[in-house]
Amino acid sequence: FPSAVVAMYAINKAGGIVNVLHPLTPPKALRENLEGKNCKILFYFDNFCKKAQNELSNWQGKVIVCSASDYLKGIEFFGMSVRDIFHPSRYLPSKQFILYRKTIKNNKLKANFPEVKGEDVCLYLNSGGTTGSPKTVKISNKALNELAPAVSSLCREKRPGDSMLMVLPFFHGFGIGVCVHHSLYAGMKIVMVPSFNPKAINSIIRREKVTHLCGVPNMFDKMMKERNFRGKYLSNIKNAYSGGDSLSSEIKEKFDKEKISIPYTTVDINVRK
Repeated sequence: FPSAVVAMYAINKAGGIVNVLHPLTPPKALRENLEGKNCKILFYFDNFCKKAQNELSNWQGKVIVCSASDYLKGIEFFGMSVRDIFHPSRYLPSKQFILYRKTIKNNKLKANFPEVKGEDVCLYLNSGGTTGSPKTVKISNKALNELAPAVSSLCREKRPGDSMLMVLPFFHGFGIGVCVHHSLYAGMKIVMVPSFNPKAINSIIRREKVTHLCGVPNMFDKMMKERNFRGKYLSNIKNAYSGGDSLSSEIKEKFDKEKISIPYTTVDINVRK
């Protein structure tokens, strides 16, 4: 959701560290992580608040409750607003659980923000770990900022109105580094999609005239298996980035057959402190 992007840059501006977690983290593990990282504020999707209420009530921080309606307009906003009236998150203890929309609207804080240095840690990325125990990757401001122009230099024909499809998870380095930070650095619109459905994704690419794709090889493979993934629907695409795994020659050749002119770039995020 856009609220996650807003929260990331706001926390960084205030000199804090963003601890990014999988949204489906079990409540007990969520509380343990928050306490272990000394977190003071949690931005949390309203659908998960009721289930995690008991665990979070034993945590000393504040919970900012984010809803899908926070950035909607028109009939979509009206529909979600009606749904929010009856949503369980409306009946959570108000002292600990605060609505994101209310926080943004009422905040009139004027503060002297601390100086943020390049070597300062800006992100905690939580990995499942290949040895059985979770790992925390610490990313500095410098590492994230150097990634943005490096990826941007690979883009061709950059123009106003360019857009990046973001279906990669926000809690992953590839999603934050390339889809979010690089895109905003390059002046692109981010087309955020909360879940991956290959047929729906193909329709979004056409409807939103997406110019840049970012994903893992398996994602591209599934998109190509849908009938609505054809040449004329891809006419706006300028760049496709593949990462997270090796891009096989079979997938690349199949993609090239549908859209000959797409330059492929395999992006590996190497984090340096």
